[in-house]
Amino acid sequence: MRKYHALLERLLRTEGLTVTVACLKDDTDVVLGYAVSTGGCLHYIFVKKAWRKIGLGKSLLPKDLKSVSHLTEVGRSLLRKHPSVYFDPFQ
Repeated sequence: MRKYHALLERLLRTEGLTVTVACLKDDTDVVLGYAVSTGGCLHYIFVKKAWRKIGLGKSLLPKDLKSVSHLTEVGRSLLRKHPSVYFDPFQ
């Protein structure tokens, strides 16, 4: 985990990093999900279980999605669903 901590620290200092957060309209302290991306590269995406399967995750994706930097279950799913999206661990 120490190596991932260093990776996340570097990622958070990346110029052009975007963190998109989905929250309740009436209570912005309630986070439903988030996505972390740089340009068209998706690094992380998460949606709380109760809010999945309604398109929230899709709305958090970068509009110009080109690559994923981590092969999580969601990353693999994106590669299957979008043939033009590729895996690039060096983003």
